[in-house]
Amino acid sequence: MITKIIGKLRFYFAIFLLRLAVTINNAALAASVMAWVAWRAVPESPLPAGRTWPRVLCIGRTIFVDDVKAMAKYSGQIEYVVVHLQYFDQIFRHFFTQETRGLVGENNYHLSPPDLEGKVRYAEFLRRLLPHLRLKFGIQAVLSGNFNYSIQQELCRVSEYWGIPFIVLHKEGMDIFRDSIASLYGTQRFTGRKALFYNERIRKDFLQIKLPGLTEDNSVAVGIPRLDSYFVRRYEPPQKKQITLFTIDPSSYFTYLMNDKQKFAAIGERTGEYYRVVMEFALRHPEFRVVIKTKAAKHYADQVNAIREKHFPNQPMPNLVITNSASPSVLIRDSQAIISYNSTTLIEAMLTGRPVITLDFRDLIPGPQWDYFGNHQELANYVRTLPDLENLLLHPEKPARPGEAEKAAFLRELIYIPDGRASQRAEAAILQTIKR
Repeated sequence: MITKIIGKLRFYFAIFLLRLAVTINNAALAASVMAWVAWRAVPESPLPAGRTWPRVLCIGRTIFVDDVKAMAKYSGQIEYVVVHLQYFDQIFRHFFTQETRGLVGENNYHLSPPDLEGKVRYAEFLRRLLPHLRLKFGIQAVLSGNFNYSIQQELCRVSEYWGIPFIVLHKEGMDIFRDSIASLYGTQRFTGRKALFYNERIRKDFLQIKLPGLTEDNSVAVGIPRLDSYFVRRYEPPQKKQITLFTIDPSSYFTYLMNDKQKFAAIGERTGEYYRVVMEFALRHPEFRVVIKTKAAKHYADQVNAIREKHFPNQPMPNLVITNSASPSVLIRDSQAIISYNSTTLIEAMLTGRPVITLDFRDLIPGPQWDYFGNHQELANYVRTLPDLENLLLHPEKPARPGEAEKAAFLRELIYIPDGRASQRAEAAILQTIKR
């Protein structure tokens, strides 16, 4: 608790100092604040005396930093200095009014004039900030987890201005875009030096819509670095009865897909009903520890707790855990089954040999477009009701468990080459870009 309080105080003080630095137009102070809040992912193997690893500045985001840590651990050729995106966002926001901020969102940034005052002033500040960051960190490249963040569009140009390659390891969507990719990314562009993708399909889809700035030569599929750990270690069956539901946020999946408000509302209701079903399983089967893992923001956990209070008021369920902070990898390791929808956690469950249980939206969203297992339904177990869930969890022989050939074919589509070497491929591409 004390550590969390200190962390919060440190965060708020850093935000205060950053706002002060931008207000007084002091790029050196802003760089010092970023150096104070930065953390590092360092290769484990030592270097000979006098040598240093190449250093890369990373714009931190959840999930993406797990890829960064994996690259440092399983490839170990680069040292990463991580500054969370929220600190750059504080600088970015200073240069735009409430009105002009609406002109520089992810989907319309490149539709607004390049000489928009806020863009020009933000770029000018970054042009003075980056040399300070290079001096403090010794960086040779900048790495981001997405190419559409508004805060990085000018940062990308400024990095290239100073001869520092800007590289993107695009962490979004292994397979769900398909025919929707043009409507999702049609107004965006790639302004970096190199783009790394989780699989070949996503790369080809972006090339097919002719995303400005992206070419065959400056893009490559590498796989998902954070999944390398599942190929390195052997996962034994868990010793305790535990299941984990990783929640989904309908607004992040389905608003892009449909304008049908009635159907979207039905998806939201179905999602809540699935959470209730899992809670009822916990109530009926106290011998199971049932974990519901939400995203980190507090309101996600609040939503799940509200469903519990609505349907099970004053009913003690000591075996039910609702958390927004537990480690996904630890939960997967300790659970005998994983439940979710269109989540990387289901892929991770498959890699550990756990049965994959997916929430069933097939009647509301027909076809395979937004379902990882849409074309491979034999590899997953779809549930809609409590009897469905009980049938799978109370009878270990029931869940579908894919054969090695079927699993390998499926994984090749989503995570490129399932060999545990994604970190090596990613770092090789980064180092090659730096040398050029």
